[in-house]
Amino acid sequence: MFRQLDSCPRQGSFTLAASDSLAAKCNAPADCSGIYLVWADTADGTALIYVGCSGRQEADGRIHHRQGGIRDRLVNGKQFGQARRKSWPLKMAELGFTRLTVRWYDTAQADPHAVERAMLDEYKATHHCQPLWNKI
Repeated sequence: MFRQLDSCPRQGSFTLAASDSLAAKCNAPADCSGIYLVWADTADGTALIYVGCSGRQEADGRIHHRQGGIRDRLVNGKQFGQARRKSWPLKMAELGFTRLTVRWYDTAQADPHAVERAMLDEYKATHHCQPLWNKI
């Protein structure tokens, strides 16, 4: 699934336990736009729980990078009513997730929102629903 991400020029990943600092663990770049996928380790195995993006395409086709890039979107972006660095550990504990693995991809000149939509459409076609945290 998501083979088109293999061609992204820069990509990486990091893992996060509920007791870890997201800011300390996050190795995503602060100078580009792209996609990030969040996988959760549960008692039943590993599941994709979130697909997100950072940056946007301007009317002239240029990619506008968020200040702080993918890194800032992950660490300081809000989810569940507060910054992810606070909300993710709480959600992990609530849902019994032992670890998150975040894979990030620099989408270069591709519109991050269009890539995110394609990822969500592909996931929905396979699983007949959205990833858990994309629905909340």
